[in-house]
Amino acid sequence: MKTSLVSDEENNNENVIEILETPTFGKWFAKLKVKDKVTHFKITERLLRLANGHYGDRKTIRGYENLFELRIFGQAYRIYFTHQSDVIVLLLVGGDKSTQE
Repeated sequence: MKTSLVSDEENNNENVIEILETPTFGKWFAKLKVKDKVTHFKITERLLRLANGHYGDRKTIRGYENLFELRIFGQAYRIYFTHQSDVIVLLLVGGDKSTQE
């Protein structure tokens, strides 16, 4: 896993949540940047807000205590994530409603 999106130079907020991504998410997100730049930008903005503690529209996944779905409307994209302690969010996978299982 690698850190993504927010560097110390970009954000002076001491309470920034560190966002890590899985290789699966990184690959999907890189493909999305080529396929749909507008949606990639919207998701990037949403993840930056998440890093600042603004979770917005999210839902707990039934049957899992600490697994959430971050909902991004427009193209109905979803990003699944979990917390580890109070400072790390792991981006597990992303996709649109057609890839949802």
